[in-house]
Amino acid sequence: SDDPGKWATFKKYNQRDVEVEMMIQRKLRNFPVPDFVWDEYHIDQEINDRGVRIDMDLVEKEIMGTALDAVKEHPEIGAFVLECTDLPPFGPAIRDATGLPVFSFNTMAGYMALMLGEVNLY
Repeated sequence: SDDPGKWATFKKYNQRDVEVEMMIQRKLRNFPVPDFVWDEYHIDQEINDRGVRIDMDLVEKEIMGTALDAVKEHPEIGAFVLECTDLPPFGPAIRDATGLPVFSFNTMAGYMALMLGEVNLY
């Protein structure tokens, strides 16, 4: 940003963030992390680095089954809100299968863009 005040606030926030992280590290020094937790951490990092193969057909079937079960068990449901960032690609299928509106961070971002005048639909 070209705003010096905002830049100063940003730097102050980051400085405080580092101070808090260092304080947490000092307090946790007396509580060592067990080796098995470090092993899990390293596996997690490997997965993050290279990814894992996912059967997307199986994932979609599970998501659709969950949505349909939810409507069956709770017929009062009026819409779906997809809070997990992995779910928006399945929104249209959920909408088509259930006949209900589906909202996510994508729809929220679209509404925000409309409110801020970034998008004009008319």
